[in-house]
Amino acid sequence: MKPSPKEEKAPRYRFAVIVWLAIYPAVTLAQWLLEPVMTGWPIPLKTLLISVIEIPYAVFFAIPLLQNWFSEWLKHGSWEDS
Repeated sequence: MKPSPKEEKAPRYRFAVIVWLAIYPAVTLAQWLLEPVMTGWPIPLKTLLISVIEIPYAVFFAIPLLQNWFSEWLKHGSWEDS
């Protein structure tokens, strides 16, 4: 079944940009803030701690917020009202 025009999904590359905008700054900030605590930890433990923090943040807050802010661009590729 083909989605109706109102249910049409954004192109994957646009959604990838939104995910990157949500995750990259948050991971960078988390690494910077947690580095004093994680000094000397093995990389898998550092990754585990950051992912436990970042995945819920991204899924429940950052990505939905950015999808809302960029909804016009995601669906139509322009900033104008359609």
